Amino acid sequence: TMLPCRLSLLLPFLLLLSPLAADAQGADACNGKYTDQASCDADTTCTWCKAAAVPSSCFEKANAKKLPPGVFECDGSSQESVLAEAEEWMVEILEKHGKSLPQWLQNNYTLENLEYFLTPAILEVTRGDNITTRHRVKHDYVYKSKTREGIDPSIIWQIGKAIWNLINDNTPTVDYTIDWTGAVPMNVSDWTQMENFKNWESDQFSFKFKNGVGILLTEFDWTWVCQYGGDYNGVGHYLTNCGASIKKIYAYLTEHVNVSCKGSAPFNYGTHDDPVGGLDLQVVMESNGKFKKTVVGCQITMMGNSTYDIIQCDQH
Repeated sequence: TMLPCRLSLLLPFLLLLSPLAADAQGADACNGKYTDQASCDADTTCTWCKAAAVPSSCFEKANAKKLPPGVFECDGSSQESVLAEAEEWMVEILEKHGKSLPQWLQNNYTLENLEYFLTPAILEVTRGDNITTRHRVKHDYVYKSKTREGIDPSIIWQIGKAIWNLINDNTPTVDYTIDWTGAVPMNVSDWTQMENFKNWESDQFSFKFKNGVGILLTEFDWTWVCQYGGDYNGVGHYLTNCGASIKKIYAYLTEHVNVSCKGSAPFNYGTHDDPVGGLDLQVVMESNGKFKKTVVGCQITMMGNSTYDIIQCDQH
């Protein structure tokens, strides 16, 4: 009798698999006891294994591991394998380096917290002139920690505004009572419930545009301002009322100055036990005349301990 072409090609493979499946079924308490996936997986000692070439069956988890992984796909096997490998690695880390781990991690030793601790978060770049800049390294992990009131002082979010206008057509439009941004613990929405904020103001910054013969066309001078060092129940150093304070606006003849301010990227620049809230502040100036429009920006990273890094201050 002639077999269909596809079945004839599979026959040697089926013959090879039969002993493997039969061996796993031989002394298996789950096989034959459960004949459907739901009842099989409901038993914590069993797992349902599918295969294209042979009938799907229920196996003890120990026996399921003996099946060819490229042929059988068992429920939860890949996830369990990953978790088991992670658990072994965590035990190894704890045995070798447990005493050097910070106390908060020893007290809450989870895979998520270990990932947070061992993941690069800040890149420091030192130039030849000994100026060091700090940059955040972005990742997709989510640090999980439960604290009272649902607030973890080490997890930072942004309050206030993300963007607002400072100057519109040579005229100040900023309202300093509502136009600001800040970096505080997540789920804190009212910074006045925190304590010990102190005022800070930077040295003066300036943008000046001149024409080809040296005549000043437009100018914008400002300082960065913040309230820094606020704590949440005695913990951390946070920011509020951050922005740019206008010092001078100048526009020659038909020139126009427009300036906006932005806050973004809240981040913990400290540690879990001693968090330092920080975020990026940026001013963007538009110098607009009859013939040309030019845009320039300046960006800093401001931190809750009153330190800041200049990211860039140059033409866009």
